Amino acid sequence: MVASFRRPLPCIPVKRRAALVAVLGAFVVLVPASASAERVPTALAPVARLLCGCDPLVAARATAVTVTARVSTVSMSIVHVVRGCHVWALGSKQLGPSGIVTVKPGTKLKLRITCPMDFDLVQLRGPKVALGGTRFYAGTTRVVTFKKVGVYRFAARNVQTSDEVGLETLGDDNSLRLTIRVR
Repeated sequence: MVASFRRPLPCIPVKRRAALVAVLGAFVVLVPASASAERVPTALAPVARLLCGCDPLVAARATAVTVTARVSTVSMSIVHVVRGCHVWALGSKQLGPSGIVTVKPGTKLKLRITCPMDFDLVQLRGPKVALGGTRFYAGTTRVVTFKKVGVYRFAARNVQTSDEVGLETLGDDNSLRLTIRVR
């Protein structure tokens, strides 16, 4: 929910040009960046001082992490790398060949294959989830929902070798393992 203010609030200047997002109780307050100079409502200043000093932008970054941590969909992918051919990635962060992710019950995992080879994904342990088939093709996306609390373990094995697909890599292809902890 976006808070709306009936009267203009007194503002303090901010040095950077960016939209500011802050969480105040149950309200998400969006303060858009202006073309010339940015100003943040002084109502945010006490919250900023409380969280991390006097810089409202630092406070906004700290609260934005809390907001994004409550998202019910997590995007992961298998990406191509030169050493080891492929690794797990969570957003833009590479987790390596063995990824561990902790989520809340009801979270949806959006899995995309961006590596140019196909993979067989099998569940090794944990409460059963509907994978919709074991074969994942390059460029496709699947969504898996983790409804029950527990530890889910998966293994992904590439169907083709990097030579068959025409990729130059260093070393052997990685064996991918993924652990999802639902708490």
